[in-house]
Amino acid sequence: INHTSPGAVVLQSWLTQNEISSSLVRKYVQSGWLYKISAGVYVRPESTGKLQPHWVEALKAVNEQLKLPVHLAGVSSLTHQGLSHYLQLSSEQVWVGCQSKQALPKWFRELEEQNWLFYTSSKLSQTLEKDFITIGVNNREVKASCAELAAYEVVNAIGKHISFEHAAELFQGLVNLSPRKIQSILNRSEAVQANR
Repeated sequence: INHTSPGAVVLQSWLTQNEISSSLVRKYVQSGWLYKISAGVYVRPESTGKLQPHWVEALKAVNEQLKLPVHLAGVSSLTHQGLSHYLQLSSEQVWVGCQSKQALPKWFRELEEQNWLFYTSSKLSQTLEKDFITIGVNNREVKASCAELAAYEVVNAIGKHISFEHAAELFQGLVNLSPRKIQSILNRSEAVQANR
């Protein structure tokens, strides 16, 4: 437990791999060192007493502890790279790139107080290592779409998750995209709308 930081989501599978038995986990819960948010899913309480994890911690747990290929996508990736000047009027909707929403654990999909937007890149024949970057969010590192992939995800979501007007506003600020990276993504794309 000392290897985790306050606010971190800790999964039973990770605890078991680190030789922490379920009986010891129960003692950690009783003593307040861990708080159970779902079966086999715990959060290390923050000094503020906050028990619900920040979405970054949940995303990191799925990515690093379960080794599922998820990433911060679309508008969320652009926003946290400082490339979105669009004011979010409601609570932040977090775009999560994944192969299939159903492949993600139920506790993650139904995380309390979280407004997820699951984006599946089924129209992209493959993603490459260079399509992703690591960015800092809430003093944590998280895997995210590079600006070019995030822009592709936004265009591919027009009419489904984002309006044309919102996308057009975003693109006014995306003047430094790499033409080479964009071409690489388009070469792997089967999305007619995005390719246009």
